Amino acid sequence: MDQQIANLLNVTCTGFGDRTLVLCHGFGTDQTAWAAQVQALSQNHQLVLFDLPGCGGARKEAYDQHRHATLHGYADDLIHLCDELGIEDAIYIGHSVGGMIGCLAQAAKPGLFRALALVGASARYLDDSDYTGGFGQADVDGIIHAMQQDYIAWASGFGDLAMANRDRPHLAREFTRSLLAMEPDIAWRMIRTIFTSDHRRDVTRVLCPALVVQTAQDVAVPISAAQWLADAIPEAELQVIEAEGHFPHISAPDAVNNALVRFLAAVG
Repeated sequence: MDQQIANLLNVTCTGFGDRTLVLCHGFGTDQTAWAAQVQALSQNHQLVLFDLPGCGGARKEAYDQHRHATLHGYADDLIHLCDELGIEDAIYIGHSVGGMIGCLAQAAKPGLFRALALVGASARYLDDSDYTGGFGQADVDGIIHAMQQDYIAWASGFGDLAMANRDRPHLAREFTRSLLAMEPDIAWRMIRTIFTSDHRRDVTRVLCPALVVQTAQDVAVPISAAQWLADAIPEAELQVIEAEGHFPHISAPDAVNNALVRFLAAVG
């Protein structure tokens, strides 16, 4: 990259404290999805937030459809970003695909992070002979086709389904607005990259403490996949919180924040 990656990825640094937390959002959102965590953690930690290529305020040239055809491309960006900012011994907090990007970065560069907190993350979304990821190939093909045919209609439906919490419809509306801010071509390519990835071998090379936070009901990640991830990472534990939907850091922030605070104290 010719430009500094911090500029390309719209980096925000905030907070106070001796310890640095790096936060990475998931598909369809941007760094503002962490608003409740910023409020809860910034008094005692330095926070580094950024937007993934193709999302939020990331520069258009940050996204490359060839490099980002696999999650390793995003992980390389993360490593480059940490190197550029001089980040060492930080704790990484990632949601959904953001969690897996952190795992890949840690596996590629052991010691990059002291610990990982993974919210709604999965090593593989497709079912396999002895593994339940939650989706079949026909499901993924149908999602991509729907996105290509009518992205606005797909975003509205997916927003409701993934956010859940139907008693608070404003949450789904906000997520849908975030989805619609993405370029449709980038959105479906990113979904294809996510849903066809298989990083079950990679996560076994994550050799640091990890917390896997999972909601009791999540249309994108079944508890079995979260349990598999926690079992595969040598020093990981699973915490299932009483919440629904794929975005508990938005819909159930107190539960997620409490889990994060306990984990941060344990790995401090």
